[in-house]
Order: sequence, then structure tokens, then C-alpha cells
Amino acid sequence: MFPRSGKVSKRCLRGHELLLAQHCYAAARMPIRTRSRSPDLAVRVTARSSKKPTSLMNRPRISLKDAVAICSQVGANASTSSQSRETQAQIQGKTEGRTTIVYVVSPDREAQLFASLSSLLASASKFDRVRICCVGVPPPHWRFADERIAVEVVEPLFGEYFFGNKLHLCDTAADRVVFLDADTVVLQPLDRIWANRTEHFLARPERPVMRHLSGLCSASCTCGTWNPKVWQQLFETIKAEEVPMFNAGLLIFQHSSHLRIRYSWKTLLHRFYRRALPFPSRDERMLEQWSLAMAIASEKFSFAELGPETHAFGWLGNDGAGCTVFHFGDHLWRSTVATDNILRS
Repeated sequence: MFPRSGKVSKRCLRGHELLLAQHCYAAARMPIRTRSRSPDLAVRVTARSSKKPTSLMNRPRISLKDAVAICSQVGANASTSSQSRETQAQIQGKTEGRTTIVYVVSPDREAQLFASLSSLLASASKFDRVRICCVGVPPPHWRFADERIAVEVVEPLFGEYFFGNKLHLCDTAADRVVFLDADTVVLQPLDRIWANRTEHFLARPERPVMRHLSGLCSASCTCGTWNPKVWQQLFETIKAEEVPMFNAGLLIFQHSSHLRIRYSWKTLLHRFYRRALPFPSRDERMLEQWSLAMAIASEKFSFAELGPETHAFGWLGNDGAGCTVFHFGDHLWRSTVATDNILRS
């Protein structure tokens, strides 16, 4: 676990290095078949049977650089308001019973994407397909022998504000949509999260003040400027009950709720983007999370709050052992990669 002072110890980073690398061991031991007819070598990766994970610290030592290289090799080779009710019905008719995992990435996030994707395939999670929405032109080697994985080029929705592109998940034809940030790794089967759950929406609340007080934010962090009165006023504006701000690194929409929320989420995000709504914090990265919470309240969705045992926040020092999804956060990811040479010594 990371200390409150924000100084990352060598022992602690080694644990997180192994956490990121652990799916690489599984991927390296999986059956691999090449497709000789394709000009691009592709690797077929089959999910391993579900087993109780061993302690990360007991696994063999491997450098993070080698781990990411393995991931890259596996990856490289391996509704709007005007939409009619009839059209929505046609979409929903194709979604029943389907679970789709969605990533929204840019080409420069390849290392993170392949690491997360490879951990997903090794986790024995049950799903029907993986939709990778690439904002920009994906490299030609982004081809996967697993027919469940598809790469789709999408247009930016909010100019330079990249996080707004997460709304592309709302165009997914599926009954259940699971959104994953690229800087996450899947350590347990995802389907355990929604087993016997009937809520429309599942996610872990994020409290910005706790992020700030942890000491793990950068010197320019504005999380500590959170204004709960403004947050309350935002919900009064839409005449809805206040809900928490949910972290958008792991989002689960059930019963095709992502189709229903698309218009309200997009409209509210546009209002934040145009500064037509007051900001509860100076942290302008959170626009999609503020608008998502308001849209959930506006649509009166039932929701379940996930905990650290399901979605662990690396930047808060949450222990990754035993969790379902470990979320590094960009700062911790970069710190882990940057200190790889120290770990090798």
C-alpha cells in the first residue's frame, strides 16, 4: 500500500509492477495459434479456467519493460433526442442477453490498452465481445485473432476534451455494457460483479477531497477545491435527488440503460463544456463524471455503489490483492514505468 506522504517505496512499487505484469505470465502460458493466411501475424488467446489467484508477491520476478513488451506482442499479433422509438426498439432487439466490454482510447495508449486487454482475456470473464473505440487512426497491427475483439474508428465528440469520448459507449448494441479505462487491469472475472445484481448502473463513487488528502496528487492538483454546495445545487437545477460522483474507470450499465442515458448525459456534458453549468471543482478533467452523475439522477436509475474490493484505486493506495479491477491512474502508471530501472537493480 502506498504511504500517505505520496513517496512510493521500492517494495510497494514492486508489488504494483507485478500487479501490472501478472496477466503476462498467464498470456505467455496460453495456447497460441498463428494465422498463416493473414499478412499480419495474429495470436489467438483463449481464456484460462477460473482459479483462485495466488499472491502477487509470490510470482516470479519480471521487469515492467518486459511485461509491457509481452503485452504489446500479444496485442499486436493477437441515443439522440431525434431517434424514434421504433429505432430504439430495433437496437434493443439486438442487444438482449449480450455483454460487451468497451474501451475508448487513442493510438498513443497502445501499451495501456494491450496490458488491460490481455489481463481481461486471462481473467476468465464471461462476455460476448470487446469494442475498442479508437479516436484517431489505429495502427495496422491492431488486429486480433479472437473474433470477439473489434476495433472501430470514432470521431472526437468534444474537441480537445478527450474524456467526453466515453459517450461512444452509449452507441453499443448490447444489453450490458462494461466500460474499462485503458489504465486498468482485470484480476478476477468481471461477471462476478453483476451476478445477482438488478440495478441499472454499477460503479464506485469517487470523492475528490480524499484523492487530494492522500498526498498522491501532483502539485497542480485541484481536487481539494471541491465545493459540495455547488454539487448540491446542480441536482436542484435538474430537480433530481443528489447522487455521488462516480469514477468513470469502470462503469457497468445493465438493461440497456446506456441507450436511455445517452441524450441526457451528452446534453449535460455539453452544458459543462460550454460552461453553462457551475463547476463543483476547478479540476476540468471531471466533466464527464459530473454530467454522468446528473444524468443518472435525471433518468432515476437504480444504482449500486462498488467498493475497493471490486474497483481498487491505485492513487489512493488501495491494495490490489483480491480486487476484481485494479485502476492505476495515469500518474501511478507513469511512475511505475519510470522507476522500472530502479526495480531492476
